[in-house]
Amino acid sequence: MSTSGEFHTTPSQNGAVTAPDEVRVARTPGFVAASHRDEDHRASEQRKLKLSQRVRHYDVVCSDLQTRLDAAHARRDGLPDHARGWPLPMYVLLAALTIGIEYVPAHMFTQIFYQTGWVQTALTLTFTAIGVVVAIFLGELLRRMRVPEGSHAIDHIFVAVVGAVAVGYLVIGYWLRIAFTSTSASFANAAAQRASGDGGASGASLGLSPSMEAIALTAIAAIGMVLAVVSTYHRESFESFGVHSRIRKLHGDLTANQQYKNTNLADLDRVEKSAGTAAAAAAHGEAPHA
Repeated sequence: MSTSGEFHTTPSQNGAVTAPDEVRVARTPGFVAASHRDEDHRASEQRKLKLSQRVRHYDVVCSDLQTRLDAAHARRDGLPDHARGWPLPMYVLLAALTIGIEYVPAHMFTQIFYQTGWVQTALTLTFTAIGVVVAIFLGELLRRMRVPEGSHAIDHIFVAVVGAVAVGYLVIGYWLRIAFTSTSASFANAAAQRASGDGGASGASLGLSPSMEAIALTAIAAIGMVLAVVSTYHRESFESFGVHSRIRKLHGDLTANQQYKNTNLADLDRVEKSAGTAAAAAAHGEAPHA
């Protein structure tokens, strides 16, 4: 046997030099299988390490979120009674409903001004806004009296003034509506008389008198204002809304991170079982099953 460097070579029958012994050993099936097994073991260990780090990370995050969620719940439970009430989104929805309710009666009586186009639209929106704003102001003033600090004389004066404005708005609206309904009834009766061809004979009569129509429209406006006053009086405070919003956000974040943690735990469990199966197969001299 001849030597070449540090490798031992074996001459072949025709005198050619074969590959070094170390290379031939590395090419044997047993050595290749062991190499692949070691490589798979290292990859499995790296995967387990990454999954374990993720699980620990999400465990810390979930613990922190749970602590913050408990603190938010404690803050919510400590809110005073006057800060609790109907959720603000519900209040906004009722306010939008109030605007719709106020718009119809306002549109009816603004037609008495005989304006057309954008002027009539502006008048309708103005009278609609007046009813809604007055009702909200009255509700806010009444809500201030829920605070246990005690109300002052100025608060009662403001309530009386705004209440008088609300009543005056409804009264003025009633007279404007009765003027509109009376005019509409006159035009309707005149048209009915011309259509019947009876000249001075009485034409078709309306189902409701002008005063009843005006009362009905004013009642609709009053219902809208009462709805705004009640919803404003019973609404929750902005602090309460902020606390509830924070609780919902923290609860959503906690649920999401718990799902991430559980998913990584399941992956880690599968990797550990697979590594255990491979180790057992290697110990018995068997190839691991897929």
